Amino acid sequence: MSEPLCCNPDMTIIGGHARKKTLEALNIEEVNVFMPDRVLTEKEVKELNIRLNKNVAGEFDFEVLANTCEIDELVDWGFSEEELVGLKDPIEETGTEDDIPPVPVEPRSKLGDLYELGNHRVLCGDSTDKEIVAVLMDGQKANMVFTDPPYGMNAVSNSGVLSKRYSSDIKNDDSPDTAKKAFALCESLQIEKIVFWGANYYADCLTDSSCWLVWDKNNGNSDQMDCELAWTNLKGCTRRFVQASEKINRVHPTQKPVDLPVWCFKKYEAGDVLDLFLGSGSTLIACELTNRKCYGIELDPIYMDVVVQRYVDYVGDNKIKLNGESIEW
Repeated sequence: MSEPLCCNPDMTIIGGHARKKTLEALNIEEVNVFMPDRVLTEKEVKELNIRLNKNVAGEFDFEVLANTCEIDELVDWGFSEEELVGLKDPIEETGTEDDIPPVPVEPRSKLGDLYELGNHRVLCGDSTDKEIVAVLMDGQKANMVFTDPPYGMNAVSNSGVLSKRYSSDIKNDDSPDTAKKAFALCESLQIEKIVFWGANYYADCLTDSSCWLVWDKNNGNSDQMDCELAWTNLKGCTRRFVQASEKINRVHPTQKPVDLPVWCFKKYEAGDVLDLFLGSGSTLIACELTNRKCYGIELDPIYMDVVVQRYVDYVGDNKIKLNGESIEW
């Protein structure tokens, strides 16, 4: 009761609703109030109300806060990043998870092949080679890197389950060197927004970040990983995306659901996107879905075929360009 009520000049209460009820119960009819010299905007009212409640140790429904406020705003308004770690964003599921084609026995793609898939450009090659990346970008610059590099887990070789399910090892997954080289390349290209999945396994070579992304797979008692982490250079604090991992129709051991990049692109206002390790092509489909241009590289010709076939199946048109020439896939 030590804090006065706060009202707009139109006498609507900004802060102190619970105190007003207590005063009424005590039959107290007149109290001092704080009042600004003008009517506050809706955003100003929200900020002031949260600040006032924070100062008087008011209780908060953090899920409601996550749905109504930006995390950066809450930090500015008095919350510590530690208090907000783990808040999950409201999930807008696209409902467009597509059928992913199986890996081919023999690939049609070969190293050096450059595909133009609608507005997108994807290349079969080594994404740690700056000259290869330059060929892909063709003088353009991506606004965001969203990628999941191999980082030394030998994901297929070290897992009996995965070795039975997937036809080949992930290339360059015997050490974190590829991930480190790719990260250094992205920094040299001065790309504005960088998202690197699995970076907790090679964080020693990265700069500190206040904004790690958490993919909470909601696996329950599954013996698979419950979550995956991504290092970013984005502003703000840790954000959490909750969606179960794909339990069927997986062709790649580190495959991501399309809703994950869609969420990230929208949340952080991505422009054109570069994925240095396309894998099964989820980033490409997310870009197609959200009207963004994808620049992608995949080293393994087998998965390059999967990416191309997945795109063709998704858009329903097999007319594409290969190395500058129009073909039917």
